[in-house]
Amino acid sequence: MKHLTNGYCTLIKDLDFYSLIFKEPVISISSAPFNGGVNLVKMYMNRQVPIDYNHDPVKEIANFLVERGFPREGSLVTITACDLENAFINEFFMDDFFFLLSMTACFSNALSIGGSGLKMPGTVNITVFTDHSLSIAGGLNLFQSIVEAKSQAFNDFGIRDRNTGMPSPGTSTDTTSVLLTHRDGENNYGGRLTDIGKQVSIAVHSGIEEILRCSGE
Repeated sequence: MKHLTNGYCTLIKDLDFYSLIFKEPVISISSAPFNGGVNLVKMYMNRQVPIDYNHDPVKEIANFLVERGFPREGSLVTITACDLENAFINEFFMDDFFFLLSMTACFSNALSIGGSGLKMPGTVNITVFTDHSLSIAGGLNLFQSIVEAKSQAFNDFGIRDRNTGMPSPGTSTDTTSVLLTHRDGENNYGGRLTDIGKQVSIAVHSGIEEILRCSGE
């Protein structure tokens, strides 16, 4: 994993997790299992768990954070059985804004609509942090763009449900998180025709392709 050069956060890594630690609280719009929803957070953690993980994630993650010396409050946490060595973490410096993309993905549990899934590693955790002046509405719009880009990548690279053989828009346990620096951002739009939506969508699509290539799935 690379050293980050932006002035907003630092990256720390252990054997079973990596974290983005922010210098100032950021707004999170997230489907993460721990502190998901809309919150103020100071840390994002992506944690590797066993394939047979079977716990109440809120209670178990809270205990994990305390054991490792992290606060429960202000910590946004996603979990995955994917190999963190294949994580895609990159910074993108545009003319008018910055964004960071963090993503882990494995595809064995790709799930078609109405499918039943498989007990195999299969989760796509995507987190985008940006200093673009997005409102909550704009952040939700960007959230949608990220999910659309992921689903397009699944389609383009032929990632299918192994049970049904049908195209899959994702796995059964995917999460998306958008982290914003501006508490009062004025931009209500983050769709794929906006500058931020277009650039983030391209990055997500490319990140899925890179992880797929590196993982050999």
